[in-house]
Amino acid sequence: MVSSFLWEGQLHGWSMVAMSKPEIEGGVGLRSVSDMTRAASLKRLWNCCTSQSIWARWMNMHYVKEKSFWEAKVNPMDSDMWKNIAHMRPATNA
Repeated sequence: MVSSFLWEGQLHGWSMVAMSKPEIEGGVGLRSVSDMTRAASLKRLWNCCTSQSIWARWMNMHYVKEKSFWEAKVNPMDSDMWKNIAHMRPATNA
């Protein structure tokens, strides 16, 4: 429903910045896609560092190996998820 309102064959003249503003400021109140992506990436980073789930153990075994998570290298052939997680490390100011 939201997508048909915003994009159904017509150009509505709303920028993503304008739609991301709260309704009280004249926006639609949608969350910024880049903010949501960043939050999801930081959550994956947190889970990789703190969780003992199968996924977190596999990521640590496959990519971190015997190093510190903060020093693990990123190689061109690594998965996009690992590259994204590693890219978020500076955002934590650790």
